[in-house]
Amino acid sequence: MPLESLDENALSLQELINENSSTFLLFFSTECSACELDIPTWSMLYNKSITENFGFVGISLEDEFKTNRFKLANKLDFSIFIDKAQSTFFKNNNVRSVPQLVLVNPAGKVQKIFKSKILDSQESELMNTIESL
Repeated sequence: MPLESLDENALSLQELINENSSTFLLFFSTECSACELDIPTWSMLYNKSITENFGFVGISLEDEFKTNRFKLANKLDFSIFIDKAQSTFFKNNNVRSVPQLVLVNPAGKVQKIFKSKILDSQESELMNTIESL
């Protein structure tokens, strides 16, 4: 995968999607107004991932500079990866819009996809999904 972590000491994406838990992959852009509206939901998911049995990681469509600036400005604590191959990862994985939240099982198979801004109707579905993990 052509992804690199913003944190040089972080685990690879393959290591994060492990055999012990499901993982939410958050695909986002630093220039997306819907993404900015979802930041409270992302923070809530990340905080729940610390105490629950699932992982949470972001994957940015933008370059390292823009992504770092966005991460700092929005006080994002979760691991973020960037696509060094200029959106090859996004194209290869059929990501057509952001934000997109993808739940991947321990075997790396997609279980559920939440597209665009997490609306009220999707938020209850998201919470039910978390409870079932």
